[in-house]
Amino acid sequence: MSATDNYFHFPLCLLAMGRNEIERINSLIPFAVVEAGNKMLEKRINNRQDMSTLGADYEEKWAEDEYDPDDEDHIAVALGADVLGVNLGSLRLASPREALETWQVVCKFRNQFEAKHGGSPEVRIKAEYVWEVRSKKGMSYRELAILCAMLSVTGDKEYPVRITREQIQRRMLGYKTAVVMQAELKNRTDGSKPLTVRQIGYTVDKLKERKFFARVRANKRQTYFSFRLTQEQMEDAIFKSKTRKQISKANSKKRDDAFMARLKAAMVAAKRSTQA
Repeated sequence: MSATDNYFHFPLCLLAMGRNEIERINSLIPFAVVEAGNKMLEKRINNRQDMSTLGADYEEKWAEDEYDPDDEDHIAVALGADVLGVNLGSLRLASPREALETWQVVCKFRNQFEAKHGGSPEVRIKAEYVWEVRSKKGMSYRELAILCAMLSVTGDKEYPVRITREQIQRRMLGYKTAVVMQAELKNRTDGSKPLTVRQIGYTVDKLKERKFFARVRANKRQTYFSFRLTQEQMEDAIFKSKTRKQISKANSKKRDDAFMARLKAAMVAAKRSTQA
């Protein structure tokens, strides 16, 4: 299984971590590996799989001082690297021990960030995009960050989701709200500043042309996106949603008008009856 078949999962706030973009990418990857490994390990423990056998399966990959087949944390790293197709040596993280050290640093950053600002939206993105940025072949870091921002809004929703350029502006830096960005931007160690809405619009247009997502503009102020629906499905969904609201509003007005006419007629009839 190759990394191109898989997805990295991480909290949005990690896009605010690190002294530069490559350092950030090199921290995100082992974090995603360990997190994936922990989930796999939990499933196998619940299924009562023999842990000694599982640990031994990866023993030949690393030296004795780098990997302990009886250590569940080491086994989790091995599992995560296996399922995500990650060669730890290519990251200059030659062992589970070093990957775990990086994971702990990242977890500390995440925990401190979320302690101040609450939970951070999750990002689930194709691993191949991350590798492209790291190797500087294909996707740029700006494009990756914008996709992460958008995915943090859409999640796994199977319907059109409205996303504004202002949302992308802050989320591509790791901040879920404008309040969080205002509080944290000064603490960044990479010196990044928010892109202009024009820069964001230009990059989003490029990503749309390359068919990373479907997009529909319902009007000048409302733009909807989906990573799951086709362009035609998006257009149909938005059309039905907008027309349904208008039809419902028109029907409601008809009912109100009919009721008011009925009430008025009854009141007139009652008045005539009292005058007779």
